[in-house]
Amino acid sequence: MKLSASYKVKGSELIKESYSIEGETIFINLDAEHYKDVMHKLCLQLPEPVFFILEIPCDELKENELRKSNFDPFHKEVCYIDGLSHEAIDTFFEAFGEVLVNDGLSLFGFSSHNSKVEVMKDKYNCLRVYSENKESFIKVLEESNVPFVDHIVLASDIVTRENLPVCNRYEDANHRTVFDIAEFLKEKCEMYIDHIEEN
Repeated sequence: MKLSASYKVKGSELIKESYSIEGETIFINLDAEHYKDVMHKLCLQLPEPVFFILEIPCDELKENELRKSNFDPFHKEVCYIDGLSHEAIDTFFEAFGEVLVNDGLSLFGFSSHNSKVEVMKDKYNCLRVYSENKESFIKVLEESNVPFVDHIVLASDIVTRENLPVCNRYEDANHRTVFDIAEFLKEKCEMYIDHIEEN
């Protein structure tokens, strides 16, 4: 399975495109070529209205304020845009999907306002779906030829202190990064910082 260009994990040949179910969570490994399309289809299974989620590293100025020593953890902004439709999901993937999917420093997804259902990008080409009712999500995975396995091997399973991954910022052909997109969404789309947490 091919990882996005922003990720480098030694031993990634052990990671296969597949999905597995644990409780209310579907864990999915997706090849870089399929990730955007499959995630888009999964997000359209969410009950409307939905809200957009973006988790992005804090800037240097904020980190200097939050971190009291070099041993303190780094932090991320957890940002939301409320009250979105499926049409908005289509717009997000068309306008920003390439950068959001391929960026190695940030996470994003969509969640339903009225039910506990969420589709969220995870690191190293993993994708997580939280839902009690999984039928529509499983149908998308089956139609996308993503096989079910009893036990999925995630990249996080092979990451250790001795085998640290590399996660890089992604830049598209127009030189846009996730930080440019975040600034645009804050200025034009009423994206707000809900809270800051350790990264």
